[in-house]
Amino acid sequence: MPVLVNGKQHLLFIHVPKTAGTSMEILFQKSGWGVGYVDYGLQGTLNHLRPCSPQHMHAEMLQQQFVLHQFSGIFMIVRHPYARFRSEYCFANQNNLDTSAAAVEAWTRKVMSVYAANPHILDNHIRPQHEFYVPGATVYKLEDGFDSMKADLSATYGVQFTSEDVREMTREKQHGFSSSDVVLNDNVKAMLDVFYAEDFIKFGYQRS
Repeated sequence: MPVLVNGKQHLLFIHVPKTAGTSMEILFQKSGWGVGYVDYGLQGTLNHLRPCSPQHMHAEMLQQQFVLHQFSGIFMIVRHPYARFRSEYCFANQNNLDTSAAAVEAWTRKVMSVYAANPHILDNHIRPQHEFYVPGATVYKLEDGFDSMKADLSATYGVQFTSEDVREMTREKQHGFSSSDVVLNDNVKAMLDVFYAEDFIKFGYQRS
């Protein structure tokens, strides 16, 4: 889980997978902050020896690894469960993407079955967002935009952010398709409504 360091300030950024976490890490790096406790799976990685990469640790792991009250602040970004799942589907299947309802449903059933035995599947990308939350963490919604997050982080911690646009290129620009193209039929939505039920409630998202 990224630890952001600037002088005597130490912020814990709880990186929920597929919520623009990498963009936030890059933003802090470009703004002169140190970013530690990450492993992006480069050559020589030790990730195969861990349940998940360090930047994707959820609350239970964080509470085992860190003395949380020692941080200057803790924050996280969340996203509508449907949008997050669509993004993960594209990420996991980018080399052979089929956005049809049948393909998405088949993949969803397979992943949910594996998750029951291994909740860390796909580097913790499937785990519900509320399981990353620790008491006292500030929660930002991706839907509110990066500018809103930056303004609040600046006001709260005095972060002087770079004016450079450091957001990751959209999947549509990279590959010619958007995660919104992923079809979630009623069966998939029903599965997600149950699996992510607490996310909808805790973070105030509406089921469609």
